Amino acid sequence: MSDHNSITPPPPEPLPTERKRTIRARLLAAADTPPASTPRRWLVPGLVAAAVLTIIGAGAFAASRDGDSGAPGSGGQVPVGGTTTSTTATTPSADASNPVTPDPSTVPPTITAPTPSATPSTVPGAAGGSCDRDIEQLGDPSLHGASVTAQRTTGPATTWLYETKSAWIVCDDLTASDGGAPTLFAPHDKAEAYQPAVSTLKVSQNLITSSNGSWRYAQFVAGGRDFDGVQAISYAFPDGHVEDGVVGQNGLWSINYLATRGLFLQHDTNVTKLDPIEVTVHYTNGDVRTFSLRWGLDTCAQINHGC
Repeated sequence: MSDHNSITPPPPEPLPTERKRTIRARLLAAADTPPASTPRRWLVPGLVAAAVLTIIGAGAFAASRDGDSGAPGSGGQVPVGGTTTSTTATTPSADASNPVTPDPSTVPPTITAPTPSATPSTVPGAAGGSCDRDIEQLGDPSLHGASVTAQRTTGPATTWLYETKSAWIVCDDLTASDGGAPTLFAPHDKAEAYQPAVSTLKVSQNLITSSNGSWRYAQFVAGGRDFDGVQAISYAFPDGHVEDGVVGQNGLWSINYLATRGLFLQHDTNVTKLDPIEVTVHYTNGDVRTFSLRWGLDTCAQINHGC
């Protein structure tokens, strides 16, 4: 068998020292300047991912600071009277070597909305919706656009005077407190005579119930524009009570007697057998007149609900 067919390789020959140095120098040069076609694409996604994570991390940190502080100009939410508005301010960029303090003039101030004050129901022009609604439902052209010019509160009841240029009407809201309609009195044309009489002094009698259905008040209410030349009005009831009317204060005269016990809260009382209500009117000229109101006839002055 010839030598070139032998399976035993020849013994390795040692490289000369100079040859080793040459190979080593080439390898070092190749390491310092890699060919342009060297495939290191795995580095690109890694660097991008690292950059994205850096940006997201910085953004999340800044957002968490802004969200916690709620300061204007940070892109946070600024409360404005219970609502939120988004504000964004432009702030110059800064680095560690050159910090920049934002210009205060570019940062919007914190907005504090004033707390709205409640409008009390006793302010003229702010009558309860029940009176407004029922006056409108009358469909009287002379009362179109009527507004409150005076009011008076007695306990839980408020009596309102509505006026236009040509007419007026009185409304009391107590009967609306237990789910019913308010009490409207007959409207009056300003061009017609208006003076004390049974027709202008009669009362509206109403029973006001509690939530459990029991009687809470027996109400007797009357009112209108102030009479010319009248100084005082008083109502004497058969239970012994005398209710003085309010006259000459704000253009509205009224009485509002709210009985909470006694004769008018007894279920067995037959008012038709009681003495009439006696109304005494004192005039500025010294005259005094008395008017008798009959039960059932002069105690049902309302025009929009039953007696």
